[in-house]
Amino acid sequence: MNSCSLYVVRDEALPIPTPLRLLVAYERVRLEPGETTVVDLEFPLSRLAVWDDTLRLEGAVDDWLHQGALRVQAGRYGLAAGPSAGYLRPTAELTVHTA
Repeated sequence: MNSCSLYVVRDEALPIPTPLRLLVAYERVRLEPGETTVVDLEFPLSRLAVWDDTLRLEGAVDDWLHQGALRVQAGRYGLAAGPSAGYLRPTAELTVHTA
């Protein structure tokens, strides 16, 4: 059994640091020696969310406990695919725009 993993790779330009590599999708496939196949992988954009201490949700109590929220940062994200985190090839770039 083989696997195809899709990772988002850190972009140093993002204001809030992100993991070096973040597994966002994978699929296990059965291949015979020398055989190839196409694997379609999808993931929700919410997988890119990071904790932002500067945000406060509308209506939240004004105290230290309710400070911060998850958000997806606008910017460019590298996508890399491969059989494992140790063997990744850059495959595409994803640009996120926020309102």
